[in-house]
Amino acid sequence: MPDFLIIGAQKCGTTSLFQYMIQHPQILGTNRKEIHFFDKKYVKGIEWYKQQFPSKPVGSRLLLIGEATPSYIFDPKVPNRINNHLPNVKLIILLRNPVDRAYSQYHMQLRSKKHELFPNGLNKDALTFEDVLDKNIGDYLSRGIYAEQLERWVKLFPRRQLLILQSERFFTNPEETLKKVFDFLGLPRHELEHYEQYRKGEYDEMNPKTREKLLAFFKSHNQRVYQLLEENFKWDL
Repeated sequence: MPDFLIIGAQKCGTTSLFQYMIQHPQILGTNRKEIHFFDKKYVKGIEWYKQQFPSKPVGSRLLLIGEATPSYIFDPKVPNRINNHLPNVKLIILLRNPVDRAYSQYHMQLRSKKHELFPNGLNKDALTFEDVLDKNIGDYLSRGIYAEQLERWVKLFPRRQLLILQSERFFTNPEETLKKVFDFLGLPRHELEHYEQYRKGEYDEMNPKTREKLLAFFKSHNQRVYQLLEENFKWDL
């Protein structure tokens, strides 16, 4: 069973963080980053979940295993499920400015062949980001209301089991973020030669007026995050 989980949030750098972490000599990688057991595949049962992880060699207590499914933080059913099966697991969370997170999710969806977020026969290639927001299509905004999501987790897990990181700091200084992660997991620090940014999307900048509207929408929600974490991420600037 995993020692740690990266539970979110989507489009906040979880792929890069996981890839960096599994290069540590005391962390075993999994067959795939996102297992989605606690949200989409729970009916398969806990024994199926156990089979998704490599077996630790005998006597290797210092080896840790984990997975990263960034949708876990968003699904309200997941905290109780994880608490039932893994009450002592360490949880790692990356949070990005919700405005940038939403825009990144939109472009990820455009690159994808999936159409879940573009229902009712809508042509996804004809929908601008503004169209998606105006039509209230998908969960671009709700995924960025972090306070509601975090509150579900802090009710069940003590803060010593939660490491909440800012994505912007991770992007600009991944080495420092990794130090915090390894300290949190009780591992010796391990520096990498390269910090390649995985799944980085390339797209035009957001319309300034749209950005201004979204900053206003998220302002009160962000304030709740700052109060909960007792730290100001300065996303409103």
